[in-house]
Amino acid sequence: MPQGTRPEDHSKNKYAKERDDIARSDHPQACKRRNHIQPTKKVNCPAQIYIIEIARFPDFKIEENVKHLRDKQSKKLKKALIDGKVVKFERVYIMKLPAVTEHTGHPFRRRASH
Repeated sequence: MPQGTRPEDHSKNKYAKERDDIARSDHPQACKRRNHIQPTKKVNCPAQIYIIEIARFPDFKIEENVKHLRDKQSKKLKKALIDGKVVKFERVYIMKLPAVTEHTGHPFRRRASH
């Protein structure tokens, strides 16, 4: 099999031809079609984006990172949630983007941020 061809390409081309024939017929039906400007090829790039969501509860702050203080505030927080009290919280997102050198198998172009 030549490089870049897959067994499913035949069925894709077949359905594309059928779709085009329907579009050219006397009573065409509306169908959505996605236009690819250029063919795409999947690559196994190891680069990944990591996003972590953290919920902070400012009313249940601990002064020192010690297990017994964490357990104490954790119990207070759980009790407040069980009792149906309104608990103030903040969402914090931590994101790690891959380095340019981690991208392999495809061209990489850095874009200017706006």
